[in-house]
Amino acid sequence: MSDFGLTNASAHLRVALQPVIQEPDIEELEQIDPYRDWRNEDEFAIGKPWPLESHQLRRSLALYAQRSGLVTISSLRRQLQHIAREMSQYYAKGSQFARNFIEDDPEDYAKHICKEWRETMSESACLAYLRDVIFAGEPLLGGAGNFIEQQKQRGIVTPRDELMRRFKKGMMAYKANPLGGCTNPGDCKSEGKGLSLLDIPCLEDGCKHLIAKRSNIIRIIPYQQKLVETLSPDSVEYSMEKRELDVLLSAIQLPKETSNV
Repeated sequence: MSDFGLTNASAHLRVALQPVIQEPDIEELEQIDPYRDWRNEDEFAIGKPWPLESHQLRRSLALYAQRSGLVTISSLRRQLQHIAREMSQYYAKGSQFARNFIEDDPEDYAKHICKEWRETMSESACLAYLRDVIFAGEPLLGGAGNFIEQQKQRGIVTPRDELMRRFKKGMMAYKANPLGGCTNPGDCKSEGKGLSLLDIPCLEDGCKHLIAKRSNIIRIIPYQQKLVETLSPDSVEYSMEKRELDVLLSAIQLPKETSNV
């Protein structure tokens, strides 16, 4: 291919990787960092191509893979053809190899996707927390949800930088679930949760780590009702699923201001 052909192909690739900035893009940036004045930064002006540097590519991949909840590090490794012996040992024999392959060769690790993957785990959780909890467009239920609602009513707002610091230090955690999300930074102690795909025991017991959304519960109920209808009323499965349905129905009937689910 001629130099002109390579240059032309490179130009087309850059256009594909740098879409024109639009209003929804700025709104997402404001959700990610509400304390930064994105609209007055010339680099991010609407109508301009997205700024792009080569170092952004792997970090963006790691961050969005984390946020999707659908990608494991082993899948990412295969996709990117990372076949180092230490990595193979890690996946074959267990997590006891994790620190060794990272620390044995710091220079090699600095170039590895695992670095971005680890660093973006807490960042991804914090961004999801901002999107789903801090900027939630409805009252939050559950133990943690009620606490956050009280803070909002009092005008108590934790700065984004402080939230990010707490997530990175392991002081805060957030993981989305069908009801909303869980803020437990440790192991779950809820009894019976292992038998429930919907974390209903957390809702029923008033778990202090639960953030539940009325809209999520309303969406779940029709599916749970259909499941109950398919089961024999004399079966153990029916009793279990019917109980979970009753808990869901009870939760959405509670007054928004006084909910203690």
